Amino acid sequence: MPLRILAATTMSFGLAIAGLADVNAVVTDGTGRFSEGRLEGYVVQAKGTTICHDPYAIGKYISCTRSLAVAGQVWSAPSKQVWINTNGVLGAMVVVDETGAAICESPSVSIQFRGPASYILCS
Repeated sequence: MPLRILAATTMSFGLAIAGLADVNAVVTDGTGRFSEGRLEGYVVQAKGTTICHDPYAIGKYISCTRSLAVAGQVWSAPSKQVWINTNGVLGAMVVVDETGAAICESPSVSIQFRGPASYILCS
């Protein structure tokens, strides 16, 4: 019986670590682990369709517009340029379109994939 518990615990821990390995990308301006601003040169796509170019990072959102209304408050991104530090997943971030509708959560990122543009991908 204890061997089964150990095996189940080890397997659960291994799966949790494997899931965390994908959540490794952050939005930065080079001075800290997270920053808000404009993601110049990025294309947001969902299921192969382009949603917008040069989105904004606003809190936990990747937004196609500079301002975003959430829970009755309007939040705006600063005008500074930011970037995503590596290929991977923007864990717990939510992509929203021009109308503020949620497109996906935890998008993947491909930096300069197939040319000079970088992609934020909702699958």
